[in-house]
Amino acid sequence: MADKLLLFLGAEWLNVYPWRRGQLQGEQQKFSNDVSGHTGFAVLLKNHPKATCYLLTDLVEEDFRFESIPHVSGKDRKDIVHRKFEQFYRNTPFRHAQTLYREQVERRDDMILFSALTNPELVSPWLDIMLEHQASIAGIYSVPLISKQLVNHIASSHLLLVTWQKYSGLREIFYRDGNISFSRLIPLVGTGAITKSLQIELNRTYKYLSSLSLLPINEPLDVCIICSKDDKNELQEILQDSDSERYLFEDIDVLADRIGLKVNLIDSDATPLFLHLLGRRPPANQYAISDYMHFHDLWKARVLLKIAAATAALICVTWSGINLWETSGLHQDTKSISAMKSSIVAQERQIEAEYPRFPVSVDRMKARVSVIQKLSVSAQLPKQFLTKISQKLQDFPMIHVNSLSWRVTSGSGAVQKSDRRLITQSSLSNTYQEIIIGGEVLSSINLRDTIDSIHQFRHSLDKAGFSVTPVTMPINLDSGASIAGDLDSEKKHRGSSFVMKVAMSRQGQTESH
Repeated sequence: MADKLLLFLGAEWLNVYPWRRGQLQGEQQKFSNDVSGHTGFAVLLKNHPKATCYLLTDLVEEDFRFESIPHVSGKDRKDIVHRKFEQFYRNTPFRHAQTLYREQVERRDDMILFSALTNPELVSPWLDIMLEHQASIAGIYSVPLISKQLVNHIASSHLLLVTWQKYSGLREIFYRDGNISFSRLIPLVGTGAITKSLQIELNRTYKYLSSLSLLPINEPLDVCIICSKDDKNELQEILQDSDSERYLFEDIDVLADRIGLKVNLIDSDATPLFLHLLGRRPPANQYAISDYMHFHDLWKARVLLKIAAATAALICVTWSGINLWETSGLHQDTKSISAMKSSIVAQERQIEAEYPRFPVSVDRMKARVSVIQKLSVSAQLPKQFLTKISQKLQDFPMIHVNSLSWRVTSGSGAVQKSDRRLITQSSLSNTYQEIIIGGEVLSSINLRDTIDSIHQFRHSLDKAGFSVTPVTMPINLDSGASIAGDLDSEKKHRGSSFVMKVAMSRQGQTESH
């Protein structure tokens, strides 16, 4: 099955050449432009459903026009080109615009070659058949527009290229400064004897170019003729160089070797040369519109999706390989670290074994040190507490302190006396200082004065932010208690004693700072 189908369209015949592995291979098939030819071509497309089709035309009904347009780009350029197409080639969809060069004077406009296949009825039937069979049409091309590749090696500012195609005719293409300026097709179909008519047609073309003032001044016109060895010998006798014309005869076999064509050429038919150029390195589409290239665009989209999928898969595989390599390295590092850890643990145990024995275990020593550190940070001293109590006692000289005890408590026992509990920062923050004051009221006239003095001292401590709780008073004022005394009670109650508990929380101590 062919990779490509190279189609050569003349005025009467469509010739199909299979392309495999970079070369024209197999027999060509010829189809006439009638019902039988269309049927045969449809069968051929069914046999090659995956082949990409390239259509090369060589028709008399191909027109060329040269026009300069402003040097713009984007949508503006597209609009100008479209208006020129509508002006020149309104009745055909097969139109092409090619920029030749930019002028160097005045506005420096772009010189554009406008061309078109002016008889679409010669092309459309074949394209419709290809669309019906969902053939992939890569483009429609023209012999004059791709022929420059055959004469790139010839250095000439004014060159006339002459080729003969068996199923279209004698093609003359005039190049001026490397750009196509004129093309003409003379129908000479079905004959291999081009020598009889060539001299006459060259004279006509020379006169036409002269009338357009396209010929070089004081220099001969270079005429390049591609032909076989037999035709070359005959033409060299007929066509002699003169002051107006200089002939260059290109051996078609030598030219085929130069472009890499490996087909045995038996005559001067240059059709295989053009098809090989098209199949090996096809240029951008020239005449095909998007409607005809629909299935080719779908094929390109599928190819791009496959490339994208393959690229994504390659990236994933590469990334997975990198991850596996990194994982292997990390695994080795883990083993090395584990071995190092085991070695350090063994050394630690050996060092511990060499230490002298202590009556207390290391863990208990560590716990005691931790407790000491926490207590050193959170230790509470009674200096500030006692200073405030002393300041308040100065306001009550009749009260004499007989005893005083201080401790830190959390409400459930003294914290600093417990060495078996876990001391935490939260537990220390909930502790408070507590002082138990034992005293008496001196120079008291009666029991009422004694109790009033004690209550005033208590209220003074309350206002200072302390929590005061009476423990014992000169008289029990509870509702359930009984009151007893004698006539000498007033004397006894002078200097009556009391005991009260004064507390200051840790938060209050912090705020006082």
